[in-house]
Amino acid sequence: MTRAAMNRLAATWVRRPSGCSDVYYHRPTGRIVKGSLPAEATSVYSSLAFWDKAPLRAYFDYTNLCNLECSHCITNSSPHADTAIELSTSRVLELIQEFEAMGVLEVQISGGEPLVHPDWRNILSCVTMSGMNLILTTNGTRLTDKVVADLTAVRPLEVRVSFDGGPNLHDQIRGKGVYAKAMAGAARLAASGIQTTARFTLVKDGEREIPKLCEDLKKIGINRLKVAVVKEAGRAAIGDGRHHLRELPTLVVASRLKALGESCGMDVQLSLDDFPVTVEESHDPKLRDSERANCGAGFDTCYISPQGDVLGCVTIPGMGFGNLKKLSFRDVWESRVAADYRHKAESSGARRICDALNKPAADREEGRIGLMLV
Repeated sequence: MTRAAMNRLAATWVRRPSGCSDVYYHRPTGRIVKGSLPAEATSVYSSLAFWDKAPLRAYFDYTNLCNLECSHCITNSSPHADTAIELSTSRVLELIQEFEAMGVLEVQISGGEPLVHPDWRNILSCVTMSGMNLILTTNGTRLTDKVVADLTAVRPLEVRVSFDGGPNLHDQIRGKGVYAKAMAGAARLAASGIQTTARFTLVKDGEREIPKLCEDLKKIGINRLKVAVVKEAGRAAIGDGRHHLRELPTLVVASRLKALGESCGMDVQLSLDDFPVTVEESHDPKLRDSERANCGAGFDTCYISPQGDVLGCVTIPGMGFGNLKKLSFRDVWESRVAADYRHKAESSGARRICDALNKPAADREEGRIGLMLV
């Protein structure tokens, strides 16, 4: 570990440039403050190597291999994924070091199921030992006592366990008996002291099973529910997977979800990308510039596929910026293709960039008003 990494690892706050001003990141909570350092702040780390155009958060799926084959999986992950075409562990570790050097604040890892990768301990430890925060999303079925003990040593900021509803809907989507396994794994995780969140994917008719899910979560000591909507990508965009798609939630739906969760004593976080609510109403801790008009995909955040493709977001697969097997992240992030993407994203007027860029060009020319969410 470098001396710089050691200093960053020990710091409470990280300062880095972002656009026209600095941002301050509180490592223990993941809170971000823009402009000036809070009066109570102490132990601040920064580096001259930090880059103002670097994303604040990197979403990094290092494998599409999964022990499940969920019918709505947006990455087409499964037990049959071809791992031979994925980035090598050595390249994954190199990229994590690149993120550290340029000032990325958080790395969020899912997949695939990240805990099936043979080198997951080494990869996750590389993130946290660099001083970057780690948010891990898992299907929960691999959370044995040994795995949870190893995760405790890794010290992630947060681990999210995925659910689609109560046992009926969850098992319909993910396989018989998966709900019970995921709940048992989540219970071990919560008991370990790791900050544990239930990540709820809202599918068609999913609200009906929220009370049962919340009841079971409360029994095992989990009171945080992060709600996002299933996206039209991967298996959710084809065949039977389309059955799970639903219209984007309205303010009425958002209010109902908050009320359902809160009636069970849950802290409900609504994804700002999916719900037409304010930052305050959402309680969404997603790391991005609060002054940005759009969701920040391709600006404040990036997505890296297991094959090394860099995208603004996993839900915009047709606009890759480049591949990382031979190029550095900075070269790809500054490419002409990336610049073209950002121009189209900003000129669209859309809050959810995927709503604009996934539409045919003819539809985009009809006018910006039709692209607005709120």
